Amino acid sequence: MSVTFSKIAICLVYMRVLSGKGSQWRFLLGGLVLVMAVVNFAFALTVNLQCRPLEKIWRGGEVEGSCWDVGVQRDFGFFQGAFGVFTWFFLGGFSVVIFGMGLGDGNKGWEYWGAFGVCSAWVFIFRVCEKRRRVANM
Repeated sequence: MSVTFSKIAICLVYMRVLSGKGSQWRFLLGGLVLVMAVVNFAFALTVNLQCRPLEKIWRGGEVEGSCWDVGVQRDFGFFQGAFGVFTWFFLGGFSVVIFGMGLGDGNKGWEYWGAFGVCSAWVFIFRVCEKRRRVANM
């Protein structure tokens, strides 16, 4: 959830920069904030509520109970990872949109925001591929 909060903070900065200009972009960013919060909250619930009793998540075989099939968590993790990649690429590219609108002329940092978003997306891609490789070897 901490990564989601950082993305939401970036969206709020973009919305602030766009105040008075580009209301359709502000609407799009607001929708992205909502979707990111819902998807990542659902992922957190999925991870934490997959076993009955909940104690089985932390203690494993020491506690009697059952957990969901590993494939459910794996598939949801892949979806969440792909969604994370999309949002980082979107946020990285959005700084280019802001710069193109002429709102970033006085601030030389917009290209760094974009580079940060693209680099973060590549890290997410690596994470998803690594997780897929580890799951395949299980």
